[in-house]
Amino acid sequence: MDPVKWRADLVDSVIILSKPAGDQIEFIEAMGIPGQIVDELALEFDRALETALSNEVVSNDRAMGLLEDLLAQLTRMSGAANVLLWTYEALKSAEEWAAVRRLAARALAALEAEEAGSRA
Repeated sequence: MDPVKWRADLVDSVIILSKPAGDQIEFIEAMGIPGQIVDELALEFDRALETALSNEVVSNDRAMGLLEDLLAQLTRMSGAANVLLWTYEALKSAEEWAAVRRLAARALAALEAEEAGSRA
């Protein structure tokens, strides 16, 4: 059990969600999974968030709220009706992915502020 690693995994998953589409595609391809498996971005975040929540590694209410908003956005994008949102093309052009990036950037800033506050 390593709270530092759990937090780092969460931060890393949020960082990749905040990055431009090209960086996200590079991340997916570096995983070595054949095809355009864009849902890996959401799965990585979901796993990291679940571990972080169950081990209480996020204590800031603002950061927690923003992480929940990010999860809600990804959840709204899921399901068979939204299958076209989970392609490289959608990653590059869909407003839904732009919203994910904005939410992730805000959540990342809150996580970094929480970390800076705990070091002070």
